[in-house]
Amino acid sequence: MRKYGWLAAGAAGAALFYVLFAHHTLARVWVDEPNYTQSGLNYLHGDLAMNPEHPPLAKYILGLWQLVAGEGPLPCRLLMGALVACTCMAMWWLLKPTTGPTAAMATAFAWGLMPRMFQGEDRIDRFVSLDVFMVMFLIAGIAFTWHWYLRGGLWRIAVAGVLIGAAAMCKLTALLAVPALFVLVPPPRRHSAPGARRTWGSTLVGMAVFTLGAAVVCVASLWPFGVIDGVRRMFELQSSHNALGQTITLHGSVYGSAPWWATFAYAWESLGLLPSVALVGGSLLCWTLVHNRLVAVLTVQLMTIVGFLCWSHVALPHYVLDWAWIPTILMGLGVWSATGAGETAIRWVQPLTLVVVAMLGSAVQTIIHVATMTPHGIQLIPALVSQGPLPEGKTLVMSVPDWQSAPASIQNIAVDDRAESITSIVVGHDQGHPPTSALSTFLANLPADVRHITVDDVELYLLPAPLQQTNGVLSLRR
Repeated sequence: MRKYGWLAAGAAGAALFYVLFAHHTLARVWVDEPNYTQSGLNYLHGDLAMNPEHPPLAKYILGLWQLVAGEGPLPCRLLMGALVACTCMAMWWLLKPTTGPTAAMATAFAWGLMPRMFQGEDRIDRFVSLDVFMVMFLIAGIAFTWHWYLRGGLWRIAVAGVLIGAAAMCKLTALLAVPALFVLVPPPRRHSAPGARRTWGSTLVGMAVFTLGAAVVCVASLWPFGVIDGVRRMFELQSSHNALGQTITLHGSVYGSAPWWATFAYAWESLGLLPSVALVGGSLLCWTLVHNRLVAVLTVQLMTIVGFLCWSHVALPHYVLDWAWIPTILMGLGVWSATGAGETAIRWVQPLTLVVVAMLGSAVQTIIHVATMTPHGIQLIPALVSQGPLPEGKTLVMSVPDWQSAPASIQNIAVDDRAESITSIVVGHDQGHPPTSALSTFLANLPADVRHITVDDVELYLLPAPLQQTNGVLSLRR
């Protein structure tokens, strides 16, 4: 059996490596990717003006990575793969004292192979994102806090503080996970546990060390911005963003700010049926069978983060990454408990089978997605334009969804139909950002010699002459 166990682990490890690093350049560039990568380079050169609404630590790391691996979003996607691998190791380290190494490893692989799609394009954590950094540091920090609870040791709680501080300095959402850690302040009741020898005095010392570790990371990260000014500016920008809301499109309807249920709608779009069944079913198993403080911590964190996101007027598809790791860990605990329930295990066979089959199916889904990826949509436009009648002109881009960074694919781009030298037009189907009335009228009365090509989810128009606007009317300058 041990031989087959090693074979299964090896196969899962190979699948994980493939999912994390294969075809990483094929997805269209997300609009925030150039923002984060360029911010990192700017910060290293002393220019701190870009992206002040988010903490700087992840962007420092991105800047340093680009000095080694090359500039731009695509080299940084390799770093995202490495961070997800580290997240899986942190998840294993968190669960190992409770479930043993095998069940902990299975849960880590489940997280690494789970589909978490972004706009149907690719997995969220295969794009450059601050959330990937935050989740990795956060799970590692919780793991060291849990080990301190079980075994004591000031060094463990000090490392936990550093890691939680690092998570918060990557994205402020990490702060929502901190209050739940107070569940671990009282020592364990089992006197056989090393952590039970903690006195309240040593516990207070541990809390002070945790706070000091987190504070050192926060101050060091914010020092170039001015610690107080940097924090105040971040919270002001985040508060203003939340007050104004953000226009989103859900199920074909446009909303000026996110409805409370947008978090769940995006989760369903991102995860799909099989992972949702596995996470909900596994979490219910956990809440039924496992009653320890780790489950309490994770449950409070899930309620706090999801509750905040439902309250917020801003909801975006990649936010599911900020909390989906919690039901994944709960699922791992639930499956472990159900498989080890002894004579009563028979009553859990059906839900356990459902969860395991759903999780295996979702892993296969992810592998197939990565294996079948090809360039598409706006990525194909430059090659088609180069074959058009006027390849040297500008490409007007309108109604392409905000999440796509059109300039990353199209170099000579225009976003205003009054621009000079427009010789091709790309129009997407984003209902929240329709074309101008002048462009809509021009396209409705398209000259016969304009070549129209549908390229996946965008429409390309190759013009025989440059576009001109006269008194608000677009026509061809012949």
